[in-house]
Amino acid sequence: MKKKKHAGFSLIELLVVIGIIAILASLILGYITASMEAARTQTCVNNMRQWGAALQTYAAENNNRFPTEGVGSQSVDIFDEDAWFNVLADFVDVVPLIENYTTTGEVPRPGDATVYSCPTVRKSDLPSNFPPGKPWIAYAQNLYIEEPISNVRRADPKAYGYLLSIDDVPNPSTFAYLGEVDGGKYANCDARHLAGRHKGRQKKTNILFVDSRVQTFPISQVRGDLRFNSPRSQNVGGITWDPTAPVLD
Repeated sequence: MKKKKHAGFSLIELLVVIGIIAILASLILGYITASMEAARTQTCVNNMRQWGAALQTYAAENNNRFPTEGVGSQSVDIFDEDAWFNVLADFVDVVPLIENYTTTGEVPRPGDATVYSCPTVRKSDLPSNFPPGKPWIAYAQNLYIEEPISNVRRADPKAYGYLLSIDDVPNPSTFAYLGEVDGGKYANCDARHLAGRHKGRQKKTNILFVDSRVQTFPISQVRGDLRFNSPRSQNVGGITWDPTAPVLD
């Protein structure tokens, strides 16, 4: 009597199937990871768009003037009532930092679901020695909007560096208003301080322009040389931070 052969997979066939499953799983995981990162980047873009719309409304009610940048001895000065993160807050339906801090003692932190934070930054990214009462804000105002660039301009209230009027901005569509920064270090910024926190083929950063447009750039394209006297320390990538310096591609 002949024995019946049972059909089945050989070892090689099983290994091939397992290999195909592993490849498909890695592709799916990569797609999911990329989709989640794209969603976080878009949330950050939407945050900045809200600040841009708030700036336009605030400016329309204040003779087209910019808010202050809110810089203090410990980076962000919560108690600067004229700072952008306080005066623009009402226009994005959030409580101004000064009011929130004085009533609850709370300040923005990485991982918070708020327009002050970028969702790409997580709670675990905050250094363990970061002061508990110090705010962490993912965005900072262009330092050339407020800070005097030289003693000569300090004496001239119409000069760049002393709370520009939007009317004085040479090209609102290329003049940076807010940049993404390490909120634990910087309360104002220029091209040198930009943070490339959005992942992809290369790290990227979002920039809000005065006309409320937000654009995502490869960080290598727009971050300036840390050496202040370098010709590429400012205005790289066709973006204007310092209106007195040449704009480089």
